[in-house]
Amino acid sequence: MADYIILFFIKRDLFPEKKQSQIIKAAAIFSMTYVIWEWTTTGMSPVTREILKWCSILALICRFFKITSVSLFRKTITVFLCYLFLMGGSVTFFLTCIQIDQVKAIKEAYKAIAVLFLSSGILLAYKRKQKQEKREEEARKNIYDIQISRKGKTITCRGFYDSGNLLTSRITGQGVCIITQEKAREILMPKEQQEVKKILTDSSESLSWRMWAKQFQEGMYILQYSSVGKKNAKMPGVIAEQIVVLKNEEVLVKTKGMLGISQEKLVEQNTFSILLPADIFEREKNRNII
Repeated sequence: MADYIILFFIKRDLFPEKKQSQIIKAAAIFSMTYVIWEWTTTGMSPVTREILKWCSILALICRFFKITSVSLFRKTITVFLCYLFLMGGSVTFFLTCIQIDQVKAIKEAYKAIAVLFLSSGILLAYKRKQKQEKREEEARKNIYDIQISRKGKTITCRGFYDSGNLLTSRITGQGVCIITQEKAREILMPKEQQEVKKILTDSSESLSWRMWAKQFQEGMYILQYSSVGKKNAKMPGVIAEQIVVLKNEEVLVKTKGMLGISQEKLVEQNTFSILLPADIFEREKNRNII
């Protein structure tokens, strides 16, 4: 039963693809292996017995879960030891409760409770770390390499896919890639940089006819949007001749599009220069209207 419980929790945490029937078979094999070990190593020294026992356990775990990498092996063994430690504390506590009428049983019960709390604390700490790793892994899935070309200039930076970025350009009818002002300077002409600064520092909510005129004269567009704490806010925008989204050097999207220039940090850590719009991966299916 203990073998099944430990294998079940390992499956739940790291190998959800394993079937319940496989866990039952594996638990039976683990139990049979223990019986064989107990029977064949009776005359051996305690050290040799322990070495053979742990070699058998590790070999069975690697074989059953098909572990091929060192990192996965390390993670699996950590989970195994946590649950083994917790199981040991629970069993000890249970046994001492049965013998509660004995003189030394109360002291042993306190020791068992201490072991149980300690093992539970270790397991809780591991679970929190595991959740953090899952969040980081999910975030990494949305990180891409971005290449932007405009007026003979090309920049490369890291971008983050944000399904909540629904800002759409009226000019293109497509979602807007939001780029930081600092990064945008690398593909803007000196005169364009001045216009961007003017737009970002203009506190008026309405758009003057001069601003609209600049869209046709200089290709500097005004994007209006609303967000938390901001209503009818403005963002300067320019057309990028080419936006390439890559993952592990594989080109996923190659398109034209609007770049919205933001003077604020896109994320708290300031590790990304571009926020990709929600529709970026659907553009290959649609006609490019720019």
